[in-house]
Amino acid sequence: SRVAASPSTWRRPPARARTAARLPQDQIARILLQRGDWWHELTADDHTLLVGLSGWHAELFRWLERWLTEHGAAAWAELREPVTAEPWGAQAVALVDGAEVPVDPELEDLRAALAQAHRAAQSAPALRLLGRA
Repeated sequence: SRVAASPSTWRRPPARARTAARLPQDQIARILLQRGDWWHELTADDHTLLVGLSGWHAELFRWLERWLTEHGAAAWAELREPVTAEPWGAQAVALVDGAEVPVDPELEDLRAALAQAHRAAQSAPALRLLGRA
């Protein structure tokens, strides 16, 4: 007799696994929320790029810049509550708390994600012109 897996035996990854940072700005947000002290490691071009993004990411980065200026660097445990109160808070919390396997960020991870975000920003006008963005 043939044994086949029925759809009921197929396992989907838990919802938390699907919240992994997929876009460079997601990765940058996750890292900077965990390591706000690295905001000062960013260049002026990095700051301009991040606060100029569209959607909730820009709001998060503008909020983070204000927070760090007013309060100084803080651990995620301290930032989590004020972040949750923001309109974009659920997305930000999902990036940090929703990681399938919590990982301590490395500064090199931040730099790689920033480089990817800069490349995406540079190619965006051409992609829009081609109707691909």
